Amino acid sequence: MNEGDLALFVVAAALGLNHVAMRIPGDKVRWWALIPVQLINMAATIFLLLRGIEGFHGSLKVINYVLALLLIVHMVKNNATIGKRKRKPVEANQAEAKTEQLMAALENGRQEPDDQ
Repeated sequence: MNEGDLALFVVAAALGLNHVAMRIPGDKVRWWALIPVQLINMAATIFLLLRGIEGFHGSLKVINYVLALLLIVHMVKNNATIGKRKRKPVEANQAEAKTEQLMAALENGRQEPDDQ
């Protein structure tokens, strides 16, 4: 296995790990799964931008940039997903409080005015 094959395998593995890490169920952030995946993404991206995969020269060199951009998109998507998972409980509590306020306001509006 030459260096180009190994680099292509690492990129494919990084894409697969991205798929698996973001589908771990639960509301808790899986840092033990996310940090290694993000580090692999970053290392593979830097390698692709600086050195590239052996065999993709000339007009095929754009493949290195496309794969690097794909990994960058996955890094951003992973961070956005983690951010949503962190905010979810806070937003749920705020939504429940807002619902209670609206229900109380509706109940107050349903009461018939006192005869004066």
